[in-house]
Amino acid sequence: MSSDDPFLDIDDLDRGRASGNGLAAAAARAMHSTFGPRGTAFVVPPGPHTAPEQNHKAYYAMLRAMAENTNAYGDKVLEEALKDYGLGETALQGLANPVNAVCQFYEFTVWPGTIREDDDESALPLRLPESAKYPDALRTAIHIVWRLSNLNNIKDGAVYDAALLGDQLYQIVSDAETKRAWFEMIEPEQMSVIETDGRGYLVALRLDAEQVEQRGNASTRYWITRVWDKRLGTERVWMHDKGEAVALSSLGTPTREVSLARAYGVDFVPLVHWRWNVRADDERGVSAVIRAFDKIIYGDAIKTALHQRLGRYGMPDMALTTAKYDREGLPTPAGMGAMVPRTVKVGEGSVLELPPGYSVEWLIANLPYDAHLATVVDHYKALAQTDLSELTYYEVSEAGAAESGRALDYRLTPAKSKVIKARGRAESELIRATQMALTVAQNLKAPGFLPSEIGTYADGDFDFWFGSRPIIPMSPLDDIEVDQSRATVLKTLTDAGSAIEGAVAVAGYSEEHQGLLIRGDVVPPDDADDGDEDEAADGSGDDDPSTSTDDIADERRTSE
Repeated sequence: MSSDDPFLDIDDLDRGRASGNGLAAAAARAMHSTFGPRGTAFVVPPGPHTAPEQNHKAYYAMLRAMAENTNAYGDKVLEEALKDYGLGETALQGLANPVNAVCQFYEFTVWPGTIREDDDESALPLRLPESAKYPDALRTAIHIVWRLSNLNNIKDGAVYDAALLGDQLYQIVSDAETKRAWFEMIEPEQMSVIETDGRGYLVALRLDAEQVEQRGNASTRYWITRVWDKRLGTERVWMHDKGEAVALSSLGTPTREVSLARAYGVDFVPLVHWRWNVRADDERGVSAVIRAFDKIIYGDAIKTALHQRLGRYGMPDMALTTAKYDREGLPTPAGMGAMVPRTVKVGEGSVLELPPGYSVEWLIANLPYDAHLATVVDHYKALAQTDLSELTYYEVSEAGAAESGRALDYRLTPAKSKVIKARGRAESELIRATQMALTVAQNLKAPGFLPSEIGTYADGDFDFWFGSRPIIPMSPLDDIEVDQSRATVLKTLTDAGSAIEGAVAVAGYSEEHQGLLIRGDVVPPDDADDGDEDEAADGSGDDDPSTSTDDIADERRTSE
């Protein structure tokens, strides 16, 4: 790190800070454990001039290839990793690859539906504290930011990519002329170097993006390097042709340099890094599938092997054979000569006419395929029961009427727990990005965003969170089953002498319906709580938005 620039540079990679090699190394270890020591060839050897984004671009490319699952193992990254193990050479296919299914599960369950200003019907129902000074104006301002950000259309894809890659990035964008502020999603591949403080908030961030300029039939490649630094209070941009693996010191004078205060009216880095899972030794996020990566590849390997044997590795699976002697007892002539089998049309079908004395025999080996198939099925079930419980969602979807709604819901408990955790993290970062955009819009003096209209962030007026909503909506019949079950528990407890106040809580009624029961009112059947709500969304989980808000406030009030 240069003495005049506190931002972590590429030359500092050998010191191990923010190099981000951890996840790429994890992928290599997965290869190593499955296929042997050559799996380590996946990782670009780190060095003082190795660009951190090089490892992560390869890592993200590998994950995207696995999600697309179209000749994924033909991707050059995986092909290199699988070389010399007989897998890449024999057309390993993603026949049991669950990566797309896992990411789609989160796309279906984290933020499903449409965002509406009517919170009762919205995919993201806003909740404000009772002490909110300007609740209606704040709701309107939040929805303006979301509309400008096109959140309705990007939210599901953002969740999919965050689950797949482990990282997503919000950038706050503003237009001084129109006095508007919003956020955009930036591909995490652009993140070269990340530096955070002890609380996990961005102190500095470097993005490197390759660009192509087309002039007639000729094209020119160049790079845009952007650096935000809270300590310097600046945003710097370089346009250059030196590639990605270059230190800032070699880029010379920035093409553009502005202060954060002038550009945004703030003293913080106007980006939010959303990490799917957090690992203490890495400033990048952890993918929803990477911890099961070796098992995923092994599942593909054993299923591919089964199909290869059934199909004889693409070789002919039938042969013409003949007896040593014909029906007259004479030796069969060698070869068929001019007599070759032909196809004869019979009605709507066709049959094979063979030369005299010849028959067709199958060449597929008579192996215990049932045992091999059982191994494939058991491996997939083990994944669904342990590392990738998200796959249970698809099993339950196929169960139909074979099991009751409550039984199916119980089987989904591990997967739903993961959704609650994912929602907590996702919504904490969405809240932060929204509050940043509100702050920037206010600094632009945008109508509807003034302190006299929505208050200020510093005073806690931008606090909000999201209401509880079902992770997987239940059918009306399942709702009736839940109501009956709760009523039975409530009656059992009260008949045994339990106080109504405690009995309604044990029976699982929501706080609203507990009050109705305690007062002697009837619980409306269609409003009954379905027992499948996201606790983290209303601030009661580990990622309580109110706590996050306080932490962000500390960050913004403290200029380092």
